[in-house]
Amino acid sequence: MMYGELSFFHRLERLPDTLQRLDFIVFDLVPTLTLPFYLAYVVLLFGPNAALFLGAIYVLLLWISIFNMALADLSPVPRGLSQMRSILFVLIGNHVRRVAAR
Repeated sequence: MMYGELSFFHRLERLPDTLQRLDFIVFDLVPTLTLPFYLAYVVLLFGPNAALFLGAIYVLLLWISIFNMALADLSPVPRGLSQMRSILFVLIGNHVRRVAAR
């Protein structure tokens, strides 16, 4: 990053450009810089189970992503959309209950 890009407003910069730059700083730069510290914290907190914890978080996020893609894929279906969404919610809910019962 160039000098001065961390200040909130520049004199000749338009508002959309400022918001895009601040969006990059908050949602891309800060998480990238804090990731090593977060990983060290997880390893200290969970010890030998840290890989299992991170794997579980990965699987959870993967399922959320797949579920979101499945709902987006159903959007061109005009009539069956609401019925298919309710079926997916029931199936996912049953799966979550089974996993939680273990």
